[in-house]
Amino acid sequence: MTDSPETDRSVVTLFVNGAEMTLCATWTMEDLVLHLATSPKGIAVAVEGEILPRSLWASTPLEADSSIEIVTAAAGG
Repeated sequence: MTDSPETDRSVVTLFVNGAEMTLCATWTMEDLVLHLATSPKGIAVAVEGEILPRSLWASTPLEADSSIEIVTAAAGG
């Protein structure tokens, strides 16, 4: 019998920009950003409302039920 996504320890469910996502539990924040964006240039990440410095993306694991906001800077006015 296989685990359901809710009990499977190989995945983690969290919220990215308000949308529920189920992802690989071994991913880091850097993996998530590269999965969602073609380039990390101009991207900012906040976890639970706190900015996560880019220098920590590769060492920050995804955590269940986290609220993550990923935003892209846009030029213009």
